Amino acid sequence: MKKPSRSKPQPHDKNARELQKMTFSGYLQQLFGKTSADNVLEVFDRLGLPAPRSGKEFLAGAEGGLVFLNQYGLVIRIEHSDPENGRFGWSRVDDSGWVLRPLAGIEAGHAHVEICPGCNLEQDARKIDYLKKRLEEQRIDFWDRWLVNIGRVPVCTERFPEGMPVVIDRLAVCALTESAEPVAKALAQEAQDAAEVQETLYAPLRAALDEAWPDKEGPADAKKMQTFWKLCAQYVADGKMVAGWNQAEIGVYYKTDIVINVAKTYGARLMYKAHKLIGETPPATLGSRFGEKAQPEEQDNMPSGGHMASKHGDGGKRPKP
Repeated sequence: MKKPSRSKPQPHDKNARELQKMTFSGYLQQLFGKTSADNVLEVFDRLGLPAPRSGKEFLAGAEGGLVFLNQYGLVIRIEHSDPENGRFGWSRVDDSGWVLRPLAGIEAGHAHVEICPGCNLEQDARKIDYLKKRLEEQRIDFWDRWLVNIGRVPVCTERFPEGMPVVIDRLAVCALTESAEPVAKALAQEAQDAAEVQETLYAPLRAALDEAWPDKEGPADAKKMQTFWKLCAQYVADGKMVAGWNQAEIGVYYKTDIVINVAKTYGARLMYKAHKLIGETPPATLGSRFGEKAQPEEQDNMPSGGHMASKHGDGGKRPKP
């Protein structure tokens, strides 16, 4: 990875709708500068993923972008490496079982790339208050309280027969600075149980990714990276990871509509590259979509890796773009 200048990325005055019209590369440069943008593209290459191109293949936000992988039940998050460079100066919470932890975080200069597991959307608005109270007990403020920021890890327990509720956007929470009373023993155990659910479920994926790309900086092992992607696909098949963004109701909130569409479009690009990497001719529909002639074929959508190159719910402390 190349080291960017020490100066902070320049703030921009574009709103999310304007950013959504940009190319992926141009968007990254707008937020993080050219060197860090190139680093992010290199991360995609090391993972064996095709980088999105137009705004039809990723979700652009004023603070960072999201790339959705339907086939693998994963989300690639690109954010400021230093949250203080963002507009709201939030912190990144890593030590709570009530906040979804990424499988890996990769530094890319002024940008920070996270590989996050997908889970079911939460439909019960009461879980907003539940998570708010549980997080307060851990001295964490769930400040961006919207139902779309909550998901359910697909592990059923006696306490959570429909899956464990978690905050899926880590930047929707921040550490509290003021003092708080010690957490009651029963509530502390509940938080520990929540953390263990995540650790147990996702440990094999973290191990496979670490095996394929140990230092998250040098070259990745392409064959081992394929093993990681196969394991992700198996998790989806087993219901252990879910492309929950596709569960959103169309027409309720414009951003979830965008997510469903960009995930579908990027999924087609991912499938197209997978055919090219293994030397097969992509299906005709994909070939015409991405500018090449192609014949129908059986598809194998496994990336390789290692190659160089209205919102609903209550609360919320700020309006959403």
